[in-house]
Amino acid sequence: MRDLTHGLMAPLAELWIVIGAPLDRSNLGVKLTMSERVARFWPANAVLARRAVFLALDGKEPAGGPAARRPRRTDSACTD
Repeated sequence: MRDLTHGLMAPLAELWIVIGAPLDRSNLGVKLTMSERVARFWPANAVLARRAVFLALDGKEPAGGPAARRPRRTDSACTD
């Protein structure tokens, strides 16, 4: 399976590997590295949510920190 991460189809193969990876601490370094590459090419909700879980398992916080978790209003009445 890891041989698929090299070559022309590598981004697509890594996408499916990250989406199918178990949400645990096994091979966490590999999962973090691969999910970072995948998030750059395919920033879908499923990928970003899994990356956030991997970062949390590693004791790190996703980019944006607490502000990324706070919902924002998008209407014109919002002043912050």
